[in-house]
Amino acid sequence: MQAALRRNTELSLLILALLIGAGALALVAVARNLKRLDLAVPFIIIVVVCYAVAHLVVRKSAREADALILPLAALVNTLGLAAVYRLDPNDYGPTQVTWTVVGIITFLGTLLIVRDFRTLARYKYLFGFTGVGLLLLPMTPLGDEVNGARLWIDFGAFSFQPGEIAKICLVVFFAGYLAERKELLAIASRRVAGLHVPDLKHFGPLLVMWGLSLAVMFYEKDLGSSLLFFSIFLVMLYIATARIVYAALGSLLFVAGAFIGYHLFSHVQLRVRVWLTLFSDPELIQDEGYQLAQSLFALSTGGLFGTGLGQGRPDLIPAAHTDCVFS
Repeated sequence: MQAALRRNTELSLLILALLIGAGALALVAVARNLKRLDLAVPFIIIVVVCYAVAHLVVRKSAREADALILPLAALVNTLGLAAVYRLDPNDYGPTQVTWTVVGIITFLGTLLIVRDFRTLARYKYLFGFTGVGLLLLPMTPLGDEVNGARLWIDFGAFSFQPGEIAKICLVVFFAGYLAERKELLAIASRRVAGLHVPDLKHFGPLLVMWGLSLAVMFYEKDLGSSLLFFSIFLVMLYIATARIVYAALGSLLFVAGAFIGYHLFSHVQLRVRVWLTLFSDPELIQDEGYQLAQSLFALSTGGLFGTGLGQGRPDLIPAAHTDCVFS
């Protein structure tokens, strides 16, 4: 009875999410050109059918699953699709719909193959080594540097960021490892400055992840990805152990690493300079800070609720489809 109620709740929320997403796509099409509504309708139908199939599979194979996950994913995905479709209906629109379909198929395949998520814990170290390997793959000759950061892998005309797959692998590893060791890591044998502190040997995983995040920052020259990976680990470590000392020490370690990275890499210094002095330096607005300046002008012009889906001038913002889609 409880499982059926969850699935019915999921269905209701999914319908609401798809109505919002489909409405957003329709508004974009109408705002750009009334005839484009004919082009948007097939996209809407494909997305709705895919999520309907996803719901049916969840209803059959994962009856106890949380009722919010699929509707929230559908809402975020369809609104993102509308935003990207707005930028270029003939290119980004079909491409984004294609990857939406691929994503849902992958989700369904995972759901059907991994019948019990706890079985993943058996392969946690395999996921861990795979994640680390993917994370460091751009450091090899296959890696390609774009805008100062070495995050991409090129295979002919095809390119992708292996770090995106590494995130999933590392989260699975963290979950399996922390579930197995959380009691041991939570033991606090001493008290320092009012905090219960575990033995020094239990800080090993934290130091290992710090070293890995520094490797990403130093060799791939990307502070954002480094911070993201380390933050994920810190949050999961805190959730597993409820020891604030891990989060506090981890934060200090990363600040130290970021400080070193700032003094080592000129492109990091440039980005900090753009952030701090954009509108007081005319050269920055016309050069390295042009994208950020245009994005801020767009937010100022549109106000809190924007100019409306399909309105505005996103073409004035360089690389809006990858960096500033909201602006």
